[in-house]
Amino acid sequence: MSKLGELNFVFKGSSEAKDAFIVLHGYGADMHDLASLGQWLAPRVDAAWYFLQAPLEVPIGPYMSGRAWFPIDMMKLQMATAQNQFSKLFEDHLPEGIDESARKVKKVIELVGQRHQQVHLAGFSQGSMMSAKLALENQSLISSLTMLSGVLVSKDLWKKHVSGSVPFPTFQSHGVMDPVLPIQEARKLRDFLISINQNHEYIEFQGGHEIPMNVLDGCLKFIKRVVA
Repeated sequence: MSKLGELNFVFKGSSEAKDAFIVLHGYGADMHDLASLGQWLAPRVDAAWYFLQAPLEVPIGPYMSGRAWFPIDMMKLQMATAQNQFSKLFEDHLPEGIDESARKVKKVIELVGQRHQQVHLAGFSQGSMMSAKLALENQSLISSLTMLSGVLVSKDLWKKHVSGSVPFPTFQSHGVMDPVLPIQEARKLRDFLISINQNHEYIEFQGGHEIPMNVLDGCLKFIKRVVA
């Protein structure tokens, strides 16, 4: 099994490419979950794709487990969503355990940066939250940020690290019927990013917690621009 620093990964694309994308999966998935995207993107974009495995093992069903970047109390998440108190879980503070995972991913960013000229971050759901935090705290190391079905994590952290505007383009997508991460929270993230970044792109689609074809098409166009 391939490893960068402390994290396992699946590789797709060209190891000699100028641009590298580090991709973080969602809660309960693993490094293979998004690797099929790399197969779809590799012939279309000259880039290296590193699909990382989160360090934590979490139960997702009877005798079944997945991986996570930080623990989430799913019952508390559902209750907060139902009571319209979602912001108390993520927007108002950093989740416990996120800093330790961020340290491990930062090491990967540094190692990948030694092999490639530009490093881009991307993530889905919880991986999107992680990617955003890492890009914010390591702005000089990142060339673009892609957030698929993510929400704002610790608005105070963003305000602390952003003076004026962020130096890299950003892409965001979210389903209006997302049952896991509410669309209103994604719109908060969108509005905040627009306020600090003239190069923010946003796609809202009629769907749930997923990556539909129109998002893939929009993401591909964005990627081709940032690697040009």
